[in-house]
Amino acid sequence: ADQEMLRSRLRAYDPVGVSATRLMTHNVQVDVINASMLIQLPGPEQVYTAIEHGEEIALKSLNDSCLSPRVLRLRVGALVMFTKNEPAGAWVNGTTGEVIVLGSSHVEVQIGGGGGIVTVNRDKWIILDHGDGNTSRILASREQLPLKLAWALTIHKSQGASLDRASIDLSRCFAPGQAYVALSRVRTLEGLNIEKWRGANSVFAHPKVLEYERASR
Repeated sequence: ADQEMLRSRLRAYDPVGVSATRLMTHNVQVDVINASMLIQLPGPEQVYTAIEHGEEIALKSLNDSCLSPRVLRLRVGALVMFTKNEPAGAWVNGTTGEVIVLGSSHVEVQIGGGGGIVTVNRDKWIILDHGDGNTSRILASREQLPLKLAWALTIHKSQGASLDRASIDLSRCFAPGQAYVALSRVRTLEGLNIEKWRGANSVFAHPKVLEYERASR
């Protein structure tokens, strides 16, 4: 029954036609899609480079965990996803929209789904060393626009996001739980499009989970 439900969403819609975020298993897939979509847009390209401080090892850890890239290339019309919650609730991690104005250090984004226009300035990500628990110091920091190109994301980098529409390639899943992470990003079944898959072979759990379940029966 689960397979039939998923099969009903196989090539359910054209992701480009409805500006759905495409979730891929590998970085190279994401980079190719985003670069090809961005270059098709008319007008000049604006480059936003992150401001970083800190220790090399901590900066590497911050780069692995921060969804906003060190170098963000945008054009008017670019599909973007917010990578951080806005304290006043103007957007949340996973909100998507379209860039309508490029500034030197900010952009304006039309929120998708009939939302308003918001001005987006640089935000800050930090890694703290809490030491003995009474004091803490900043090991690394990054200031960048809380955005990333959203025509495509890796499944790994999409964790924590909630999407109205997600178009997923499940044909190259290589890690236990990877398909689950991808499928659980989309809010509704109607918003899901499966581009390719290997049937039940695309969805698998960690062997230790299966072992635990067998032992507990």
